[in-house]
Amino acid sequence: MKFFEKKIGPFKLWWFVASWAVLLILIIVGSFADLAISEAIVNPNNFLGKTCESFGYLFGFSALPAIGSMIFVALVKKENKWWQKLLGIGIPAFFIIVAIYFCADEAAGHAGYSWALPTWAGYLIASVFEIGAFVGYTALIDKSIKSKELIVKSIAMFAGVFVCMILITFILKKIAYRPRYRAMVYDNAQNGTLAIGLNKYQNWWEWNFFHKPAWWDTEITMGHITAESKDLIKSWPSGHTNTASLIIVLPTFMSVSLARNKKHVYGIAFGATMFYTAVVAYLRIRIGAHFLTDVAWAMLLTTLMVPASHYIVGLIFKNPSLEYREAALEANGEELQ
Repeated sequence: MKFFEKKIGPFKLWWFVASWAVLLILIIVGSFADLAISEAIVNPNNFLGKTCESFGYLFGFSALPAIGSMIFVALVKKENKWWQKLLGIGIPAFFIIVAIYFCADEAAGHAGYSWALPTWAGYLIASVFEIGAFVGYTALIDKSIKSKELIVKSIAMFAGVFVCMILITFILKKIAYRPRYRAMVYDNAQNGTLAIGLNKYQNWWEWNFFHKPAWWDTEITMGHITAESKDLIKSWPSGHTNTASLIIVLPTFMSVSLARNKKHVYGIAFGATMFYTAVVAYLRIRIGAHFLTDVAWAMLLTTLMVPASHYIVGLIFKNPSLEYREAALEANGEELQ
C-alpha cells in the first residue's frame, strides 16, 4: 500500500500515525481516569522513578550534541574559511553547554523526589555524559557526507527540538499551571513542602492561562508550603517525557552515520526512542510527578513537531520530502565551501 511507503525525511509516515492513534487513546482514557490511575500506582519513593527524576534528561538532551556534531563535521574542514570553522566550533560548544546546564540542575536533584547530589556532582555527571555524547556522535558520522546535507539535516533536527523545548517548558506549563499528584497527596518533610490536598485536582484542559491557581496566594505565599513551591504546579505537559522523546531525531542523525543498512536502522532508532520514552513516561507517573495525560501530551507534541519541522525545512530548501541521500541535496546547490 502506498500509505506505508510515504516518508517524511527518514521517517515512515505510518510510524507517526500509529503513535498518534495510541497517544490520543491514552489522552482520552486519562481524561476520565487520570486521578484513579495515579492513586493505583504512585509510589514517590520508587527507586527507578527517583533515578529518572535525576538523570532522565541526560539522554534526551544529547540530541543537542548530536546536532552540534553534524555542524562540527560540516564546517571544521581544511578548505573552509576561518569564520566557518569558528561557527563549526562555537555552535556545537553552545549546544553542549545548554545541554549540560539543564541536565546538571536535574542531576543535582530535588530533595525527597530524586537522588539529591551536590551541585558540582550534577555538573560533573552532565558534563561527562554530554561531552561524551558529542565525541561519540562525531565519531559515528560518515565524513564523506556533503556539508550541505549535514547542515540541512541539523537545521531540521534543531527546529523540532527547539520548538518542543520552548513550547512545553516555557509556554504550555505556564498556560495550564496544573498541580502534580504528589504535591496534592504527599507531605515532603525532607524539603519542607506540605501536601496541598486532592481538592486542588485539576483536569488537563482546565487552564489558568499564565495566572497561578486562585488558591496560590493564600496557601503558598502565606507560608503553608515553604520549599520548591514553584514546581508544584508544573504537571502538564511532562518536561521529562518531552525531553526523552526529543531523541526521536536519532533517525535523522543515523542518515549521516556510518551505518550501512540505514533502511532498518531508521526503524530501530525510532522504535527504541518510543520505547525509551514510554519507560520514562511510566516512571514519571509512578513517582507521582505527572498524570497519564501529561506524559501522553508531551509525546504527542514531539511526534507532531519533529515531522513538521522536517517538512518545513524541506520546503525552504526546495526539497519537500527532505530526501535522505546526497544527490537530492546536491541538486539544490553546491556544497558549502
